[in-house]
Amino acid sequence: MKKITLLIILALCVLNIRAQQRERFSLQIPAVTPVVENSLYSSVSLLDSRVNKTQNQFIIVEQAFSIELSSVLNSLITTSAQNRVLLFQLRDLSFEVNGNNGMSHIRATLYESLNAQYYFIGTLDTNVEIRDSKNVSAALQEEVSRALISFIAGKLTQPYIDNVPYTLEDVRHIDYTEKSALPLYKMSLYTDGVYYTYEGFADQQPAITKMEVKYKKNVPAEIRIENKSDGKFKKIDTESFYAVVLGGQAYISFNKKMWPLYMDNGDLYFDAEQNVSRVGFAPSFSIGIGSGGYRGGGIGLGVYNQSRKQIVTYKIDHLSGTFIPLNQ
Repeated sequence: MKKITLLIILALCVLNIRAQQRERFSLQIPAVTPVVENSLYSSVSLLDSRVNKTQNQFIIVEQAFSIELSSVLNSLITTSAQNRVLLFQLRDLSFEVNGNNGMSHIRATLYESLNAQYYFIGTLDTNVEIRDSKNVSAALQEEVSRALISFIAGKLTQPYIDNVPYTLEDVRHIDYTEKSALPLYKMSLYTDGVYYTYEGFADQQPAITKMEVKYKKNVPAEIRIENKSDGKFKKIDTESFYAVVLGGQAYISFNKKMWPLYMDNGDLYFDAEQNVSRVGFAPSFSIGIGSGGYRGGGIGLGVYNQSRKQIVTYKIDHLSGTFIPLNQ
């Protein structure tokens, strides 16, 4: 029995090690890069302020990534470049790989570094998607590299667009500065109405204010708005709007229901119930008795797929309005 227990532990350790194996992300510099004449900048430094540094498909080694950024910049500029300095803030670089498909979310901001202060130049906030690739990891690295290089190249002749200087600590917490410009993050009671988009919700500009509401267990279950053609109120599909505010309380439309929104430590969240699939490993045993009374044992791991309902907490991305699962 001790041998069987040891085998189970060893097998699970092997599976855990394999699950934790990750590739290192590196910037792929193409053989031919655009040439930027009269660049304002000739050097760059890196600030890695990602929240999900460890929970990722790829490992990013900061020192190596910083060197690669400098190599990218050197490949883009000519001798006409000025001696100004860039700060490249990596805010998110997350990857999802599923079979032959993959996706990456990129968020990065460029600043000019001047006398220990930083001036905003621009932000890249985009998704890169790969479909039906034989080598998804390599394809993702290539496409993400292309997006980052294009972003940097496009900003090399652009001076900063905001005269307000930031300290390094301000830059580290640039999310708070961005949120402070949005009415959504400054109000304790929100403006009643239906919001079809996150942009309208962030600006607190509802598309519809006249509505009828049906509740179930003190939670809105149905929203009706007036039909302009006949003046009657008709139910709208929850998938057709982003959020609704009732009596100052906001509800997010997700998974065909409406979930109350709440703020915690400057961020907006909602908790939603959904079906979550999990892949598990069940040990299986086989014991045989030979002609000499010898007992032989075998152990295997069977893979099973389990689906169950779970409460998942989602964070609202303040720039895009997308829902980020935190405990799935």
